[in-house]
Amino acid sequence: MKKTSLILNIVFAVAIIVLFILHFTNNKGGIIQAKTDSEAVLQTDSNGIPALRIAYVNTDTIISNYGYYMDQISIIQNDKIAAEKRVMNKMKTLEEEYKNYIYKVKLGLITEEQAESEFSKKNEELEAYRTRASNALMEKQDEISSQLYDSVFNAVARFNKHAKYTFIMAHNSINNTMLHADHSFDVTQVILDDLNSSYDKLQESKK
Repeated sequence: MKKTSLILNIVFAVAIIVLFILHFTNNKGGIIQAKTDSEAVLQTDSNGIPALRIAYVNTDTIISNYGYYMDQISIIQNDKIAAEKRVMNKMKTLEEEYKNYIYKVKLGLITEEQAESEFSKKNEELEAYRTRASNALMEKQDEISSQLYDSVFNAVARFNKHAKYTFIMAHNSINNTMLHADHSFDVTQVILDDLNSSYDKLQESKK
């Protein structure tokens, strides 16, 4: 049972990671266009043509080291375990009620049709509860994914206000569109430091 729960938790965490990455890959093929403001002075080549300045962020590194994500995945996994326990308890209760129906039928207290009808109704209630619990976890999963994307996008915007890159790409192992990248253009650590600094300040303000 513990092994199964561990596997489910890993699958659940991976699902959130995939959703997070899909936010980027659905956004112009994994590229965040980092627009400069009206006062920006673009670098130009010898012909006076504005030069493209491109950087990239490794989102695998972000989700492995961003405090917000690690805290949220821990919370949602605990919620998932608690929901599984509630479902299991309801299943055990239903099993006891089923035995009770059989006993009543044997004593002639209720008909077999009545027992089947009542048990079917309670079973449907259990399935409805299981579906609601599952949907609630999926909604939370979507919320975490969306918040991750917004946080990274905002951190990139803050960084690029001064860095003035033309494009900042999202690089990851699941949907990697870059065949080669010079590590000197990797701005992941700068973005990660900004994210964790902002999150730490938020946590401090709540104390």
